[in-house]
This record gives sequence, C-alpha cells and structure tokens, in this order.
Amino acid sequence: MKEYNEVKPARTELFRSPLVSFLYERGWRQNFNQSGFPGPDEEFKMAQEYFKPAEGGLLVDVSCGSGLFSRKFAKSGTYSKVVALDFSENMLRQCYDFIKQDITILNTNLALVRADVSRLPFSSGSVDAVHAGAALHCWPSPSNAIAEICRILRSGGVFVGTTFLRYSAVTSWIERPLREGFQKPAWLEALYSQKFFVGCSYHETAKKNEKNVCCLDCCISICPHCVPSHRYHRLLQVRRYVYHDVVRLEDLQKLIDCSNVQAYTINSAKVVFIKKRPQNRQFKGSGNYCTSCDRSLQEPFIHCSLGCKTWDDEMTNETPHSTIVDSDEPMSWSSGSSASENMSMACTQEIVRRKRSGLYVCGRSANKVSDEDMATSMSRRKGIPHRSPLC
Repeated sequence: MKEYNEVKPARTELFRSPLVSFLYERGWRQNFNQSGFPGPDEEFKMAQEYFKPAEGGLLVDVSCGSGLFSRKFAKSGTYSKVVALDFSENMLRQCYDFIKQDITILNTNLALVRADVSRLPFSSGSVDAVHAGAALHCWPSPSNAIAEICRILRSGGVFVGTTFLRYSAVTSWIERPLREGFQKPAWLEALYSQKFFVGCSYHETAKKNEKNVCCLDCCISICPHCVPSHRYHRLLQVRRYVYHDVVRLEDLQKLIDCSNVQAYTINSAKVVFIKKRPQNRQFKGSGNYCTSCDRSLQEPFIHCSLGCKTWDDEMTNETPHSTIVDSDEPMSWSSGSSASENMSMACTQEIVRRKRSGLYVCGRSANKVSDEDMATSMSRRKGIPHRSPLC
C-alpha cells in the first residue's frame, strides 16, 4: 500500500529540528534585531497595548516556538488563561523546559498545545486574543491560517501578528491576505453561491440525486451519491425549510462564529438560514432588527442569516463609510467629491437608517444599493386596496 506524506515548506520543517529549537532563544531570536525587530521586551509591550480590550480573557499564542512570548503573557497576569500552541514537538519541549526553570510561571494558568495553525482545536468565537510573533512567513498557507484565526476569535477579539519579509515578487503571496484584510474563506462563498436541491448532473438517473451537501474543500454542492468520492473532505449538509436553504447551527458553529445570528428550531434542531431574507413588511412587535435587511429579530441577535453576517462584516471592514455616527451630527464629505457622489451618499444614508435610538449605520457604499434594499427600506405604509370590478 502506497503511503502519502504531506509536503510542508522548508521553513516549517526547519523549526521542527531539535537543534534549531534548542538555539532559538540562545542566539537565533537575538539576530532578529538586524531585521528591524525592536526586541522581545519592546515587542511584548506593543502587543500588550493592542490586547487591552482582551484583558481577563483567553489568549492563544500560535506558533509560540520555545514560548518566549507565551511565558511573558502568562507572567503578566493579564489573562485568565494562556495557551502556547505550536506545530513543532521540539519547540514545545523547549518551552516546557523553560517553564520548569521559572518558578514564577509554574503557578500560572499556562497550557501547551500542539496543533496546526490552519486547523486550530478551538470552538468558534471562544478566544479573546491571538498572538503570532515573527511567524507568519513560516505558515504553509497564511490566508487559511488567518481565516482560522478569525473563526476562533470572538466578536471584538484582537489578533496581533508580526513577521519580516524581503520585498520581492516571490513573497507577495504572503502579503496579499494581510493587505486585503480578513477575507472570508472560499467555502463560505461557495455555500452562498452554489445551488442546492437541484438534480446532480453526474447521477441523473439515480434516485434521491438532489444536491444537499456542500464540500467545504472543493467548494461545490454534491448529492448523496457523490459523498463517497469526497469521504476525506469536510462536508456540510444543507437542509430545506420554507423554501430556504438552512444548515444546522451545531455544524456551522464549528466553522464560523454564529453567536450573533438568530437560529430557528426545526424538528428539535436549531438551524441558521444561509441567504438573506428581506422583510416586506415591518412588524411592530419587536424593536430589534437585522443590521443588513431590517428583518425583525429577537434580542440580542443582530443578523437573521449567515449571508447578512458575512455581508455586514465586509461592510465593516470597508473605509471610509463603515462607521456609526450620531443622528444629530452632520455628515461631512470630502471637498473633492462630486455633486452626484454627495447625492448618492445622502440617499444611501437615508436608506440604511436604523430604528434604534437615533443612530445611522453608514455601512453601505452608494454603488451597492440594490432595488431590493431600496424597496425594503422605503415606507411600508399600505395604500387603498384595489379590487377588480364585478363582472
């Protein structure tokens, strides 16, 4: 039987070496000063400034190496628990040896975990802060790693990562996901765009050939007959509820934080709608609305579907209009903007006005206002009913 081994970049395998693990804090890390790093103490202070919103929470130091920063975070007493995580067994052994030599760390809440940064063993939205010191250039896939970090971070969590690069065309693939920001994973786009509950073209003559499974690794929709071909891939079953595609909340929480998305109970199982469901009429029974489509929600949820959550996250990352301002504060526009742009933005501002305590949520750009949003957000007052004449 032929064995298949996963090929990892040379940098990943280098730090699994016992020699490199032993020398890391005994001269190796000190050479980083020549590349512009200010030094471990100064880097720790800078990270602590960014981590102020996460004080008292759980911090995960991914690619911790020999635990240089993990020990500093644990000794600071700022966090309820610190997890030192690395893929290298020898690096974790060195970290454990350093911990045993320091009496002040033995009583701290510090745990050592071996895991791949692209498959972190934490539930979605369970971590308050993530640190990666001088490690991003060693990851096999920075984009997958950042997407995984975004998954485990709670809403409002903080990620601090440092690295050094020599600018060239070869290293642009590392910079791209950081320049473009925290992108949503490819499977999420496939889940939103793929068609489900249609006949499978590969099994047209077979019974029960409707596509009701999404392969997260291939980013396609498949039918039950296709599952054996994807048995080693991550699969997500899609269900049907009131002509809408839904997924079980339990399955989705393993992939993305759904704490702010309202779930519905179907056959004793909680499910989440995949696509947006714009509401045609306004209900007066609830004062809480979806931040994307104005659908009435229960407290404390702010999204009615997975599509609204991802759309709202994208708008939050956009600048300069992804901000919240008071309704009494006048909006100021750049002097270089044209009259048409001013009119468009004024229209957009009116469209996205929320019914919450006098706030405007300016998270939509003018060119993304659809007719559906316009119709949904306009006044829903009923007119005089029209009846056909009697024949």
